[in-house]
Amino acid sequence: MTSTRPPQSRADCKANFDLIRWWISQCELHPVCARVPDFASNFQLPTRLIDIGIEPDAIPRLIVSSDLDEAADRRYVALSHCWGDPSKVPKTVRATLAQHQERITGLSKTFGDAIEVTRQIGARYLWIDSLCIVQQDAVDWEIECSKMSFIYARAYCVLSAMGAADGSVRLFIPRSSYPPSSRINHVRDWDSVSKGPLSTRGWAFQEHQLSTKIVHFTKSRLLWECRTCVAYEDFQAPISRIILGTGTRNFSVPSGKWRLLDGRPGKNEKYNRINFSPSKALALQTRHDIHTRWLKAVEIYSSRSLTFSDDKLPALSGLASALSAVIGKDDYLAGIWADDILRGLFWKHGTTFRALFKQTGAYTFLAVGFI
Repeated sequence: MTSTRPPQSRADCKANFDLIRWWISQCELHPVCARVPDFASNFQLPTRLIDIGIEPDAIPRLIVSSDLDEAADRRYVALSHCWGDPSKVPKTVRATLAQHQERITGLSKTFGDAIEVTRQIGARYLWIDSLCIVQQDAVDWEIECSKMSFIYARAYCVLSAMGAADGSVRLFIPRSSYPPSSRINHVRDWDSVSKGPLSTRGWAFQEHQLSTKIVHFTKSRLLWECRTCVAYEDFQAPISRIILGTGTRNFSVPSGKWRLLDGRPGKNEKYNRINFSPSKALALQTRHDIHTRWLKAVEIYSSRSLTFSDDKLPALSGLASALSAVIGKDDYLAGIWADDILRGLFWKHGTTFRALFKQTGAYTFLAVGFI
């Protein structure tokens, strides 16, 4: 695999599919990446998966993972995406569950491309929230929501539809040509991650934080992230996080993460990444330090948007669950850790405080939209 090349004129090309497979193969050689995160060690598979089949023209269908043969290849890919208008998102509800177990039709462009990538990288199963969780079913949603941290942590790879505001936009966003010199300053590539439509969504925060292997699909190129390295479509050789100042010993990455590449101080903290592995590294840090990094994560998360306001706590619960398994005994109280409750309550409001206060009539930590 060559270390540098201009980005491909099309994202959906053989060279890029080969590249993703190579990134994954290299990641599997990393000692840190080869270890299953401690908090997800007992998790096997999501309740439901999309079986995309073996043949190129196979019709995808929903399956119950407990029905899979123990000897079967159980690798699954997960998609992180923007819903956009909820009424237009392909979804599974009780009325369509039986039908989807036979065949899933009417897929969005994003979903269709995700199936293609899954097939090209050699996996057979795909997890998409709106299809694998029965929507408008409170019981099923609560059960599956509790597994969210495990689902993304154990995925063979996570596909991040960073440039798509909704399902009408392809994962393979059409590209315009640009001169080769544009690949010199890679920090700008990560601006497309920190400023892309998906980076504004609340649910995507924990999806990306908990993922162990991610391919970001942006308007200009593919970007790779794992717990050890980052890489680019046009600079394919993985770059160690230690070189970038983002070693896995940190629970939270400093805001200058990508800016270190060109020496400029960082201003955009929307894509700071929290690392939960290896767990032993966290044990070397004080609980105060870990809580400090949690508060920073909550601050970043609170700047994002949610389609449904009731999702404020659930969309952060997977991250809290993962952290709880790492730091041990410490009660989680709706966004605050009991051992750090004084600092957790010592907050100040942003510009939206007055409007939220008028709506709720309350001055509580949750009611004013801090999380």
